[in-house]
Amino acid sequence: MKFFSTIVLALSLIKKGDCNEWIALRGNGDNNEERRRLYPTYGYIISGAITGKGDKHWCITAGEGVLNNVKVGVAPCDFDGTAEAVGQQLWRQTADGKIHSKLNDNKCLRAEVLRSGAKIRISDCYRKGSINKLEDLWASDYYTVEDYYDPTPLRFIGNEDLCIHYQGNNPDSSDELVLKPCQEDEDKFLFEEVYIENIDNEKCYTRFNNDGCCNLNVKDQNAVFRQELVLGPFACPGWKEDTKNTLLRSGLNTDMCMHAESSSPKRGTKVRLYPCDIKEKRQKFEYDGYAIKYLGHPGRNLCVGPAGAHHNDPYDLIILKNCKKDYVNWSTD
Repeated sequence: MKFFSTIVLALSLIKKGDCNEWIALRGNGDNNEERRRLYPTYGYIISGAITGKGDKHWCITAGEGVLNNVKVGVAPCDFDGTAEAVGQQLWRQTADGKIHSKLNDNKCLRAEVLRSGAKIRISDCYRKGSINKLEDLWASDYYTVEDYYDPTPLRFIGNEDLCIHYQGNNPDSSDELVLKPCQEDEDKFLFEEVYIENIDNEKCYTRFNNDGCCNLNVKDQNAVFRQELVLGPFACPGWKEDTKNTLLRSGLNTDMCMHAESSSPKRGTKVRLYPCDIKEKRQKFEYDGYAIKYLGHPGRNLCVGPAGAHHNDPYDLIILKNCKKDYVNWSTD
């Protein structure tokens, strides 16, 4: 059975456990930090429960969006569905243990309190404390297409006795996520995660140097107003090419777009994130297969590139450059 076509490492789901067991796939790498740097950012968190005709899989889902305090539940996994539905089911974990939503990377999973029966909600990621920090989802060993492995509990740091669980004995779209005492001996309350790339036709713009690849990223992977764009050797959040409106939307938050920050953009103008505005000519960018061209002032022949003299120094700021005089090509391979 084929679940989806955009998995980075084509592993197979291998276990059908109890209804509250979680399982999915994971990638490989030397260590957790290395994996987060090299491999795609977002993934599905999939339940081991498989129900209904055609083996229906269930994913942790932000079905009501990502406003503060809204509930989080489960829903049938939408591996090849609409952009909105897919975004509701994609999550990434950062080094501090927080699990961010793809709908808005500034929103994270959190528990109301660390006690049995507490519900899992959406909250601002900057909140301090342990109610939004979970133990590492990643494995410490290599995995290949032939490897099998066991899922692990989804626990909050600070209380190892509680695990995330959905209500009911069988998954249902009305179920909310709650905390309950872990029951590992019954093979319950367990999960794995599958990481993907190019979801929603997003692209990762990459340049290569002697040390490997560097990606066009949002600074600190924090998609906020006027955030700088940088070139860096870390995980790429991706960019959604809105060809209808000639916008490049951030994969961290598709309401934020690439923007030339000057009333009269020219060579050297910084490129930052601004709220998307289809009428704003300074947000008119297009990738032509080689360069990311700025189309707001066509006669100026400007393209997106790194500011550094060597063109691909890690952590370089992203600016507008001359399309002909400067090396401004990007790869999406």
